[in-house]
Amino acid sequence: METTDYCSYELSKALKAAGFDEPCDHYYCAFDNETDVRFWSIHPAQSHNGFANPKDKVIAAAPTLWLAQKWLREKHHISVRVSYIAYHKAWFADWLNLDSREFDDTDATFATYEEALSEGIETALELIIHK
Repeated sequence: METTDYCSYELSKALKAAGFDEPCDHYYCAFDNETDVRFWSIHPAQSHNGFANPKDKVIAAAPTLWLAQKWLREKHHISVRVSYIAYHKAWFADWLNLDSREFDDTDATFATYEEALSEGIETALELIIHK
């Protein structure tokens, strides 16, 4: 995984809904009912999730997959694990709530590590968003 593998726009919105508010060097800004989504960089890194949204714009911080995974682990005690299944020649993700020992998986396999990690993070976010 590269340190520049960023979360997708949809995953960034889910992270925002779950309370993610860490400094990031990129963010998404969506216009026209989200038909025009732009990926912007900003330096120094800062949080964008607390910004007041101008009319008809959705703004969401764009963290790297690594930062999103770290945030889940450190702030919510949820560990997302990605494994390679040699028999299927595919990647698989699961997560564990370190406090409650609740465990689940994505029920799917993926062609790349990054796809599996994204899905694992998204699945784990359901715990936080639907509390």
